[in-house]
Amino acid sequence: MTINIYPGQMPGNPIETHEWQGLLGDWFHAAGIQYETFDNQYVNVYLNGAFVPASEWASTSITAQDEVSI
Repeated sequence: MTINIYPGQMPGNPIETHEWQGLLGDWFHAAGIQYETFDNQYVNVYLNGAFVPASEWASTSITAQDEVSI
């Protein structure tokens, strides 16, 4: 699956892409982002077009068929 990183919520092309299978929270950690240390998250995550709240990132599984937008 592909994680696409966008510069904002306006339509456009991703500025980064990453291949990943596993837990979404693990991807953040592998990228060096300790998201749990923040009270408020500064990014939104969408899995196959559906919003994923930060409280679910640690348990959200990503498969080869999924598309993630951040």
